[in-house]
Amino acid sequence: MHVRTSVALAVAALIAAPFSASAQAKRGTRTQTTPQATTTGGGLSIGGFIGYESGDLAGLSLRVDGELPIQQLSPQIALSFVGSVGYTHFSEDIAFGDIKFNIFKLIPAARFTLPVNPQIDLYGDAGLGLYYYSFTTTQTLPFFGTVKDTGSGTGLMMRFAAGGFFKVNPKMKIGAEIGILPYFNKVDTTDFSIGVGAMFLL
Repeated sequence: MHVRTSVALAVAALIAAPFSASAQAKRGTRTQTTPQATTTGGGLSIGGFIGYESGDLAGLSLRVDGELPIQQLSPQIALSFVGSVGYTHFSEDIAFGDIKFNIFKLIPAARFTLPVNPQIDLYGDAGLGLYYYSFTTTQTLPFFGTVKDTGSGTGLMMRFAAGGFFKVNPKMKIGAEIGILPYFNKVDTTDFSIGVGAMFLL
């Protein structure tokens, strides 16, 4: 499906969210120390997300993330680098058979993190990367028997996401995320994703 205009509006909202929250935080500033985004105070974090991705097809999505702090942009906003490796499996019934569609994704992204309090962080991601897809269509047709069609290819994609983390302890945090995934080239669609996951500080 083609929703480029909607994507642009959503991207603007995602990017604006941390700064809007920062403005609200400043209005409520008291004399005590402002919470700092904890990403810059630690080292590399590794974790992953499991969720659901929906567009022209729908299916289970998995993602492994590595997050590395870069710098503190302001007393409230921290910038970090996130490298993501993702996989989504789609399947759908069609006339006389089904289609199975798999996408592997490699997406580097910038993450802007805003601490709400010592235990809760909000974040926004913006990334550009590559995908590889493969599909198999299987149909059992009268007089022809079982007919299969396969294909594969690569292309560019983007990932825009907003989410939050809850710190269970100094080494572990759990979170939830919603995202928009525009695909280009052979897979020309924009998907919506939702997921939950955890990150562990090494």
